[in-house]
Amino acid sequence: MSNKIKLGIVGLGRIGMHMANLEIAQFPELYEIVAVCDLIEDRAKQLGEKTGAKIVLKAIEEKCK
Repeated sequence: MSNKIKLGIVGLGRIGMHMANLEIAQFPELYEIVAVCDLIEDRAKQLGEKTGAKIVLKAIEEKCK
């Protein structure tokens, strides 16, 4: 069983990408990105592939149904 903190990142603009690529990536033993969401679908897909996120969304409403 993993003790990692599971994260979802909504909004992959400058701050969201910074958090994913620099802040969270520094501590892979602590954090796991499980979901990413951005209105620019390609951006979400790219980060999802890079991080192994299992949930990739264009709109957060997709998951809230």
